[in-house]
Order: sequence, then C-alpha cells, then structure tokens
Amino acid sequence: MAYRFKLKETLEAGVRRIATEQLDKAIAAPSAGADRVVWVHETRKTVKRVRALLRLVRSGLPSGEWQRENCDLREVARLLSPLRDRHVMRDTIASLHADADKRLLSALAWLEGESAAGGAGELAATADPDAAVGKAVAQLAAARDRLAGLDLDGTIVEVAGAGLAATQRAGRKALAAAEADPSDENLHELRKAVQTCWRQSALVEAAWPEIMSVRQAVARDLSQTLGEVQDLAVLAAAAAARADDSDQNRRDAERIVKACKARQARLHAASFPAVHRLFALPPKSVSAELARCWPASSALAVEEARQARVAAKQPLAADRDATLRIERVTSPARKIVSRKVRASG
Repeated sequence: MAYRFKLKETLEAGVRRIATEQLDKAIAAPSAGADRVVWVHETRKTVKRVRALLRLVRSGLPSGEWQRENCDLREVARLLSPLRDRHVMRDTIASLHADADKRLLSALAWLEGESAAGGAGELAATADPDAAVGKAVAQLAAARDRLAGLDLDGTIVEVAGAGLAATQRAGRKALAAAEADPSDENLHELRKAVQTCWRQSALVEAAWPEIMSVRQAVARDLSQTLGEVQDLAVLAAAAAARADDSDQNRRDAERIVKACKARQARLHAASFPAVHRLFALPPKSVSAELARCWPASSALAVEEARQARVAAKQPLAADRDATLRIERVTSPARKIVSRKVRASG
C-alpha cells in the first residue's frame, strides 16, 4: 500500500495502516554482507517515514505518546547508524575524486585506508553488528504492535493541517538559522525539516496530487543535496580527527577539509534558493490549503467514480441500440425472403 492517506479513511485508520505497513517491511531480519547494508539503509528510511507520520499527527495523539514513540524510533536509527557510516564515508570519498589533483587523491587514499583499518571514532564499525540488528528488529516489532492500536482524535484535515503548519514553521526557522550561520548543526536541522516536508507532502498527496508531487520532488532533491553537505562535514571531521603528529597526515587532512568545504559552498549556493521556495508559504496558508483541497478532492473523486460508472454502462447501451437498428433494417428483408420461400414451396 502507498505511503499516503486515503480520501475515504479516518485519521486513526490511516495512521495505523501506514505505520504498520512501513514497519512490517523493516521487521524481517536481514542477512549479513551486502544485504545487511541495503537493509540498514532502507530501515533507516522507514524509521524516518514513520517519525514524519507521527510528527504530522502529533496534535491528535494522547499526551506523551509522540515523545515516547519518537524517542524509541530515534534509538533504532542510532543503533543502525554505525553500520552504515563506513559505507557513506566510502561513497563521499569517491564523490571527491572527479575534481581531485594528485595530492588530494593521495590524501583521500590515506583516509580511506585509515577507515578500512578500523580507526577510532564515530566511523568505526560496531563491535557486534548482529546484536545491534537484533535489538533494532525487536524494537521495531514492539513499535509496530503499539502503533497498530494507536488511538487518535480529530480528522485528517484538522490534525494533519496543524502538523503541516508546524513543519512549515520549523523549516522557515531552520532556513533563517542556516543562512545566518551555515554551521554543520544548522544545516543538519535544515535537512531534517526538508525531509519532513518531503514525507508529509507524500502523506497528504491526495489533497492535490499535481501540486503535492511537485513539492515531494523538490524536497527529495534538496534532501539529497543537503545530505551530501552533511556527509562532507562528517568526512572533514574524520580527516581532522585522524591527523596525528605526522606532518604528512596533517597536510593530507588539511587538503581533505579544504576540498569538503569547497564542495559544501557550491552545494549551499545551489540549494538555498530552492529551499526558500519550498518554505515560501506562511504556516497558516499551508494548513488552509489542506482544509480547502481535501474536501474538494473528495468531491472530485466521487464525481469521477460516478462518471466511470456511467461510462461503463454506455457501451452496453450503444450495443443494444445498434442491434435494434440492425433488426429494423433487416426485418423487411427477412419478410420478403420468407414470402419467396413459401411461394416456391
């Protein structure tokens, strides 16, 4: 089933359905090797989708429910993060190769070798991947059982409208902070707001599919760009952390940090105008749009269903009319033939 609310379902039914469908896909325990890497990546995305869903309907949840579920899902993401960090680092290093000179290529090879050797810090591999995955799966299964019986108050228009407004408000605030100070922390907060906007636009796509699909595409592309900015920040920090007393290591680290910052600056310039457009509408306008479009789309769906039923009956009526016309035309001829046969007999 799709990651979106249906026009005809209630808020509670929709949240339960979407949450359980998402978590069911992640609960199947992964195998080792490449399959595990894919599972970790997909499961982290699943956790983000469920958290975006719960954030959207936060005002309809019982007191304290949002905080509990969000913290538990965030813990799952934290457990899985080290299992993916090394692969992200390798991909980020590869992205710098295209414009690298010989000295930067040498520096990147040094850092990749350090990472492969299992250096200390956040990028080091987890001591027991099986235990981390097992604990994550158990927590996902427990969350799935809780969310399958989740109680919510209100309608999709009321509750989701408030959630969209809150996300728009958070996005505008994060954008202002990132423009004033493009620190790694502020850019990370901006990316989280963009990701939430992307996924929540998918959840209410039925309100106006043509518009919501554009917002999703823009937010998805921005999320990927800002994600690259974040990965570059992690790579630069890893390089700086591995610069020991060796002059060569320090020079290599400085080259990598400089290359990362240059790439980040280009990505900032390319992404910020699009972020401005994404969060251009005031929060109240976003919720008002949903309040008007959701019932309008419901009415359109009813009318389209009626027209489909009418269209389905038309071929039958047309065939019947054609048959009657043929019978009217051929009936005199049949009578003439019948008289000739009787006469010849």
